[in-house]
Amino acid sequence: MRLPPLAPDIVRSLRGLGYSAGSAAADLVDNSLAAGARRIHVDFEWAQAPRVVFRDDGRGMDRDELISAMRLGSDPRADRNPGDLGRFGLGLKTASFSQASSLVVVSKADGQQACAARWNLDRIDAASDWELEVGCPDELGLAGDLPIGPTGTAVIWENLDILLGHDGTIDKLYGTAEIVARHLGMTFHRFIESDRAQISVNEIEVAPWDPLALHAAEQVFSEVLEPAHIALRGSILPSPDGLDEEEMRRLAGPNEFLEQQGFYVYREDRLIVGGGWLGIGRSTQSWRLDKKYNLARLSVDLDNSQDVAWSIDVRKSTAVPPSNLRVELYRFASRVRRKAASRVELAGTPSSAAQSTSGPIPIWVLKGNGGVNFQLNRRHPLVARLRQGCVDPGALRSLLDAIERTAPRHGPNPAPRPLDAVAAARQFQIESDLGRLVRTVYVNARKAAGLSPEAARARLMEHPPMRQHEEMVVLLVENIEKELRVDL
Repeated sequence: MRLPPLAPDIVRSLRGLGYSAGSAAADLVDNSLAAGARRIHVDFEWAQAPRVVFRDDGRGMDRDELISAMRLGSDPRADRNPGDLGRFGLGLKTASFSQASSLVVVSKADGQQACAARWNLDRIDAASDWELEVGCPDELGLAGDLPIGPTGTAVIWENLDILLGHDGTIDKLYGTAEIVARHLGMTFHRFIESDRAQISVNEIEVAPWDPLALHAAEQVFSEVLEPAHIALRGSILPSPDGLDEEEMRRLAGPNEFLEQQGFYVYREDRLIVGGGWLGIGRSTQSWRLDKKYNLARLSVDLDNSQDVAWSIDVRKSTAVPPSNLRVELYRFASRVRRKAASRVELAGTPSSAAQSTSGPIPIWVLKGNGGVNFQLNRRHPLVARLRQGCVDPGALRSLLDAIERTAPRHGPNPAPRPLDAVAAARQFQIESDLGRLVRTVYVNARKAAGLSPEAARARLMEHPPMRQHEEMVVLLVENIEKELRVDL
């Protein structure tokens, strides 16, 4: 069947829209879900010729519907049924051509014979003729190798010139399959978790990955923006310090903590944007990825009537917040960011470990050896932090040894009495605890409550321990304020 010809530059543009293998696969899964599929199989096959096959148990299409589906484009402004994951009527073609030069679709509707259609860009280029091959599967050389049930559709990518490149290997094909599986697990995690769909890649069930980790979140924020009825949710993840390696890897996600912080925009429960700050920020400078916000993740839920307002692109992988909502998004995200930053700061201090015990962790420990020796507690969280960030462990050990050699002693050599040394150790602990308390209260007053430096200091001095150590508190506040001037 011949369709109206397309200029070569249009054909090339279909292949240059910036799809990754994961986003291209997600576009095809959208079509399956829109067709009512519950089971979706994705198979990366390395046989006589590598190919990728998508199969589903959806409603399927008859011949006329298949030909219509193979045409390019629909009106993106047209009203869509609630829950419809489609957008431009281009996804099947653009996603497929972004990875392969040949696209085959086989489909079977209820009570109909299976039908097939193929676009082959190499053939089109050679013949300068935009011709769609249509027929039964046998006529297109697809006899018997595509198991489709009473209804369903199979999409086949052949000639994987972009997905594999010119030097593609079996390792690259199966490596791509793993990447695609992780991407689908993130993009469709709500569908998988709610049992609306089961997705497998090479016969292995895709595991859902919820970026907000609501089952484990330390704190959850929620709000609805009216009149658009856009649901916002913020999550403070648990600190990795208390997780084992497997839990931490699972929580971090496909791209690790730094890349996964920020907003997750959903359209009809399908993930559109996976992380980042959507260009939100102070005045003309948008927020950047920063490790102190690694525990901050936020979701924005849209329906498909807001596609134009949010500039949803053809790949369904980018979104731009409308100008009239940016202030509200900034306000909501600022709350989550502040909480995440304070949580990271708290986790990075000895207080988090000390709070798990019945009292403060001593920096000095007593050792009897013909007298009483005071030695550094090598397990103290402060020492542990120094070790983690140390580029020269030998130098650090030498420093700790030197400190211990000059520690107070009680024995044959004149030295302060043990009681004096204990008092010194206690004073050190007081100063450490006070520093953490000052930082927590003052930073919260400045950032979360938005108080001026003067008002924040006044609130700080309402605490009795602060008044008892006023000179030390003043010095600490001066240093903290210098840091805040850089951050605010």
